[in-house]
Amino acid sequence: ILLSVNETINASFNRDGSIQSSELKGVFEVRVNDSELADLLIKLDDSVNVKDRTFQFKSHPNIDKNQFLNEKLISLKDKTKNFPHNDQSLGVLRWRKVGKADDTSLVPIELSTWVTPNSAGDSFDVTIEFEINQDLQDMKIENLGFIIPIPIRTATINEDNNDFNASILEINDEVGIVIKIGSPLESNQTGSVSLSVPGDMEDALFPIDACFTINEHSISGINIDSVTKRDNTTEAYSYDLIRNITTDEYIIM
Repeated sequence: ILLSVNETINASFNRDGSIQSSELKGVFEVRVNDSELADLLIKLDDSVNVKDRTFQFKSHPNIDKNQFLNEKLISLKDKTKNFPHNDQSLGVLRWRKVGKADDTSLVPIELSTWVTPNSAGDSFDVTIEFEINQDLQDMKIENLGFIIPIPIRTATINEDNNDFNASILEINDEVGIVIKIGSPLESNQTGSVSLSVPGDMEDALFPIDACFTINEHSISGINIDSVTKRDNTTEAYSYDLIRNITTDEYIIM
């Protein structure tokens, strides 16, 4: 039995760091590869508020909606049937939450930029500042990267302002400058990366796209209390749980 909680974040920031919009989408999937384990009953953790309307929880039509809302159980509506056991993932629950302007609750990393032209007017010093949301505890941000969409041949990281081992992975004519932050980040950390970029129009540097991953965590708080046999809840089944958060469109405008 493999259980997966996959969440995706969209967010848009102004250059001064204010949040234009944010959105969280999530799906809970069940994967079973043994017919003897298919009569399962999943109990969500007591801390999960399934009646929180801001998350717009929607269970699959084959899932017992009343049991989900009243008992936090993931169980088939038809009690004579079992979960598919073809080793394919089945989405049993979805959710979506939209944040208001300047709402940080769905934003693991807050972003802002400073762009300074040089005296000759042929290049810019670009600084991207990032701050990990201290309200989202126990998160570790990994694989943080940025893409500056400008088709140039050269760009240089400012090593005097490089506490997180930033490097330029590539400069691609199609996507632009691809920057990777080499160190993982934890709650309440702040940092920045600066680089010099040839060019004469500031707007050509935007939108800057950010990407990252967060493992073993969910913003919705979805977690598992137990997985048992449907007709004998004292018989526990072993299972693996994967929780991760990724970005879809996380940009500085």
